[in-house]
Amino acid sequence: LGIMARSFTGTNLINCGSGSSLDDLPPGPITGCCWLYLTTGTTLGRIFNKTNTVLSSGWALIIHTDNNLHYAEVRATTNRWRTSAISSLSLNTWTFAAFTAAPSLVYTDIHIYAATGTASIAELSYSVIVQDGVGTYVSDAADTLYIGNRYDGGQPFLGSLAELRIWNRIQTLGELEE
Repeated sequence: LGIMARSFTGTNLINCGSGSSLDDLPPGPITGCCWLYLTTGTTLGRIFNKTNTVLSSGWALIIHTDNNLHYAEVRATTNRWRTSAISSLSLNTWTFAAFTAAPSLVYTDIHIYAATGTASIAELSYSVIVQDGVGTYVSDAADTLYIGNRYDGGQPFLGSLAELRIWNRIQTLGELEE
């Protein structure tokens, strides 16, 4: 693909700060996407992580423990999340991954997409690891956005990431394919 990528091998991460344009994207509409090359998929690995040190605010897009994608956001009472089916991602293959989350409390308003190579982007099937949120979104305004890991280096994405993007609106499939 000729992608210029950043390799993540363990404790490294990118600290994006917490500029006001990054703050509190949820509970409003949010879209995120990237190209990823996963070399190990059996650990929790953070792609996007905007949470505090005790995980009581913010949101994250994570490689879950079964080579799948997991989006979660912190709510006052019960967090909202959705996880793609087991083995949704292939190891050692460039994959375009994206998520959208509409401003609601229901997990069915979270959509996770992927495509490998030149295939069209498609919504992934989902596992039973889902949960509706309860309560208001817990502000992440004081939290830093990290790429490739959690703030403490404890949940590394293992592989390479490229062309990461975040929008404060829902992107259509056509827009993501551009």
